[in-house]
Amino acid sequence: MLAAPVLITAGIALAGASTEVAVWIAALLLTGAGIGLGNTGSSGLLLESVPTERIVTALIVWSQIGIVGYMLGPPLGGSVAQALGFAALGLVPLVAAVALLAVMLALPRARESLSPTH
Repeated sequence: MLAAPVLITAGIALAGASTEVAVWIAALLLTGAGIGLGNTGSSGLLLESVPTERIVTALIVWSQIGIVGYMLGPPLGGSVAQALGFAALGLVPLVAAVALLAVMLALPRARESLSPTH
């Protein structure tokens, strides 16, 4: 699963830094490969981690979250590209991953501090 964000980030950064159409197309192919890996891997993880009777609901929620990403991506990406340059879009997945990791690490500690046994 780590390969997907690396490919996406590298592809977007390469596309932003490219000065030739052939390099830009290759960068977009790299980005697309990363997106394909990410989607396939995440749906596989979803199907393995959700009880059989809840798979349909889980897939609907997962797809709706993806749609929100497609709706928010262009305006947010456009703002980042306009303010910082197109190559800066390569940092967006990295920043999101670091933020998600920080939240995931903080949640167990927050639950422990809120539990009545402490």
